[in-house]
Amino acid sequence: AALKGVATTVVGLAVLALGVVGVSEVLLILGAGVAMLAWSFVGRGGSGGEAGRGVVPRRRPWSLRWHRARRAALTPRPPLPTARERGSQVVRSALCALRSRRPFVFAAAATPPGYSLTELFWIFLKIGSVLYGSGYVLFAFLQADLVDQRHWLTERQLVDAIAVGQFTPGPLFSSATFAGYVIDGWKGALAATAGIFLPSFVLVTVTHPFVPRLRRSPWAAPFLDGVNVAALALMAVVTVTLGRETLDSWFAAPLFVVAVVVLVRFNPNSAWLVLAGIGAGLLHAWLA
Repeated sequence: AALKGVATTVVGLAVLALGVVGVSEVLLILGAGVAMLAWSFVGRGGSGGEAGRGVVPRRRPWSLRWHRARRAALTPRPPLPTARERGSQVVRSALCALRSRRPFVFAAAATPPGYSLTELFWIFLKIGSVLYGSGYVLFAFLQADLVDQRHWLTERQLVDAIAVGQFTPGPLFSSATFAGYVIDGWKGALAATAGIFLPSFVLVTVTHPFVPRLRRSPWAAPFLDGVNVAALALMAVVTVTLGRETLDSWFAAPLFVVAVVVLVRFNPNSAWLVLAGIGAGLLHAWLA
């Protein structure tokens, strides 16, 4: 749904490359939207049609594609790439816990050096303000802000946060609550939860009157196309990063492959995949 043509593919590959070398996720998401907007503007201006004379047609092919993609995104069954990420992340997280022979129970660690509760709140407020495309983009932000830059979380704790967001009731953003708890106990959990959810209430209230206009705008759709493909690229970057952390044994890698095949071929309910992963991990721990 995100890779609609040459333009989005080029922008997506560029975001992928820049994400690997550590460019800010916020800049990449906004830059991708601007790049697609510029690409669309050049295409319309050079066509010599109505857009080139300053008259915007009421309906365009890319607009139809955008509305079809939007309807697909709102259906109960998520797209296959999201399902693959969901299943593989949960299975890898469960295997990490079992492989280390520790119970799947989490406790808050000592407060990391340089930590500030106010800064933690502002980090999650920023993430909640700019996060777009999928809840899984959250992990790209957590990787950059809390693991790579400030070292408040480890790679293993980030993987655990993904698992918590998968098998607990509620939205995937509960991973933010868990990350805050690991960093600074219940105070960190409250700060992270308030920070990441607060922008949603504000933004929805402010933008609600403008949504019908945005849907008809010839500028909003290409901008959102760019943001969508940037979100997809950032999810790919963080998936590879976490894969290096977890796919490190003869048991984890084949189980990952089996999970991907089952998801692509049968697209089961994620709960069954989680239960199967837990069962396989327990069996492996018992036999080992």
